[in-house]
Amino acid sequence: MKKLLVSTLISIGIAAVIFCITGVIFDVIYKGNFILRQYSFSKMVLATLFIGLGFGLPSFIYEKENLPVAIQAVFHLGIGYTVMLIASFMVGWIPVKAGIIASVAAIALQVCVAGMIALIFYFYNRNLAKKMNESINRINDKKI
Repeated sequence: MKKLLVSTLISIGIAAVIFCITGVIFDVIYKGNFILRQYSFSKMVLATLFIGLGFGLPSFIYEKENLPVAIQAVFHLGIGYTVMLIASFMVGWIPVKAGIIASVAAIALQVCVAGMIALIFYFYNRNLAKKMNESINRINDKKI
């Protein structure tokens, strides 16, 4: 339960940081005239939290040792991407009115960013497991 809470808080934190950085980028692009109406900012913050939950909560699947890692990743990322896309459509991060090319580009960018974050975590955890296995092997070698 503690791991799930930590994982979820990390996911929410990452989503919040990306939201803030994106907000600054749009503020610069629009030269300080980035105007939000009808509670748009509040809706975007809630969508950000929803996305953080969408990627954080399904991480419990990695505790299931009887499933292959690839299936765990598909389950975890499938839920995360689905939540992200639903939230993105709901708050207007997918510019549907701008046409199919803009919409596909926005979706591709979001999927790539989320995929890069997933890869960073994958390599971090793989490296951590490698170090743990090396430590275990050293301990076992000393016992012999």
